[in-house]
Amino acid sequence: MTFFFPRKTGQTDPLERLLLEAREGVKVSHDIQKELKQRIINRIHAPKAIWDALEEATPADAVRERLKVNVLGRIVPEGVGVWDRLRASLTPPSHMQSWLRGKLLDRLEPQPAYAFMPRLLRWSVAAALVLMAVRASPLLFVAAPSRADSSVFLVPTQGDVSVLLGGLWQPVTEELTLHGSVQIRTGKDGYASLLVHDDGVVRLGPGTTFAVHDIADRPVPLSDNATFSLQQGTLWAQGLIPGAVGQGWRLAFGAGNLLLNEGSVSVTRTEKRVDIQVWDRLAHVQDIGRAEDAVLMAGEGVRVIGSQLSGVRKLTDNDESEQWVVQNLQRDAVHRREIALLQQQRRAEVAGILPTSPIYPVKRVAEAVDMLFTFGEEARTQKRLDLASTRLNEAAALLTTGTGAGAEAAAQRSLDEYRQTLLAVASGSGQDVQSLVQQQVMSEVADVSAALPDDESYALKKMVLETSAEIPGSVVKPEDVQKTMVVDTLASLTQRAQEGDILGAVDGFKEILPSLQNAQRPTSDRTVRKETEVALALFADAVREQGGKSETGATIALELSPYLPQEVAPAPVVKTLTDEEVQAIVRQMYDRIYSYKMARSRYNQLLVEFHNIEGNPDRGRILRELYHFLPENGLAQYVRTEFQRVRENVQGQ
Repeated sequence: MTFFFPRKTGQTDPLERLLLEAREGVKVSHDIQKELKQRIINRIHAPKAIWDALEEATPADAVRERLKVNVLGRIVPEGVGVWDRLRASLTPPSHMQSWLRGKLLDRLEPQPAYAFMPRLLRWSVAAALVLMAVRASPLLFVAAPSRADSSVFLVPTQGDVSVLLGGLWQPVTEELTLHGSVQIRTGKDGYASLLVHDDGVVRLGPGTTFAVHDIADRPVPLSDNATFSLQQGTLWAQGLIPGAVGQGWRLAFGAGNLLLNEGSVSVTRTEKRVDIQVWDRLAHVQDIGRAEDAVLMAGEGVRVIGSQLSGVRKLTDNDESEQWVVQNLQRDAVHRREIALLQQQRRAEVAGILPTSPIYPVKRVAEAVDMLFTFGEEARTQKRLDLASTRLNEAAALLTTGTGAGAEAAAQRSLDEYRQTLLAVASGSGQDVQSLVQQQVMSEVADVSAALPDDESYALKKMVLETSAEIPGSVVKPEDVQKTMVVDTLASLTQRAQEGDILGAVDGFKEILPSLQNAQRPTSDRTVRKETEVALALFADAVREQGGKSETGATIALELSPYLPQEVAPAPVVKTLTDEEVQAIVRQMYDRIYSYKMARSRYNQLLVEFHNIEGNPDRGRILRELYHFLPENGLAQYVRTEFQRVRENVQGQ
């Protein structure tokens, strides 16, 4: 609301006089300033009743228009534009301008006594600016090498999938990012996939309850804590964690644990037993009443009942033809290729300027400047390791986007420089330096784990593994590198043969034949030798299968026969007894034993029963059930002794 206080007729308003004199550049007298100040104070401190009355008063439109014209007439003379008014209000009077000009000129006059100070200050500032520009120059050309963090995703693929939150099961209908431990459940028709960084994938079947305890990205320090646990149901796990980097996944299933680095396994748990089947590479079963781990290779399986581990059995064609197995093996191949491509693209994205670029020398100069201004042994070591990783990133980018011999040659030069830099750093003394190098090696090996010889990035994996094995004190051994190369190549050749490219598979096999024969020497590590034999057997099966489809394949199969394991006739499929059938057998044994009254006669009949079940594949289950059926302080003690003898025989075999 605008207020207007009319003046008396013939009286000069001090406010108007003040404005006129200020506009003309005349200094306002002290009396007029004092009178104006008093009038403003009186208006501010007017009685509350006056202000309330003014607030309630609403003048008519015509009155307000007259008031507006009157006020504007006092403030702005007619014919003066907006910009003129603004310029007049911002321009100080002439006497004020003269005073300011004099003050500024006095300040700008040089001081003879201190003439060197401005010059010294200018040189200091210039030197500081140059130093800052040089120090920051690498940021203009070099993308800092970094390992992009991946995540853990729960992907519902079919049916009901839920997670336990706050004590309640919450349905999951879309991709969910996990940030900690969680319990997952699938319905009777539910399927879900758990993508764990680029370390692998876990697929859950119907009616499965599964818990995630540790979502850390590998490699991690050794721990006895479980990564996952299976309460009930069926799962399929594919690990892509090289054994050279240390411990992979630990899956708890009640009585024991399954250790998985690289490979594919399926696990089914019910109330009474756990079935484990290995379909690729190998897995370890531990803590099942034995001092050493049970090593299972591809094509082998075991059954765990209570705290007892059955003998290792060969998987049959019926096992391999199950839809769950066929579908997951196909998904494993796709998932591995996707992870290998992701790892390569991740490196290519942070490579920065490539050696094929005209300004690449500028990048190298910037790196040298950055190293020059890095102080401290640990900081310089880390900087050199980062530069080695940058060379690896450049090679990945060149292999991804480069074409022609020039790009391949540049990629190889970057890989060679990576090797030289890493070995040069590793030659430095000091425990801290060695620790940094080992961490870098583990990270690099894990970041190229998924690549196979058919992938563009396999050159990176080969260089990283070979360089890691050359580092003094490295956890990566030359035999590990050789085994990895042979098994990777055999897996790729097997897939190529299964797809019908028998000629390409044979050519690749001939190239690795010397390395394969070296890995199968009797002096080689038993696990390495066995894993190589299993991979070779799978390749032989694929070649023979193609040999039965065409005359060319048959000729090639015959040519390779001296180098391939002999074809073994499939063992007869033995039907496993159901729990009800086992209980019925034990009940009959019990009736025959206690048909005698004398203790000696009962013992003799027990020995006869032991003899009758020899050769029965379910002898262990029968003895276990019989032990619980007989009185504990009676004949049960002899059953326990017989069970222990059978177990030792199985382990010896």
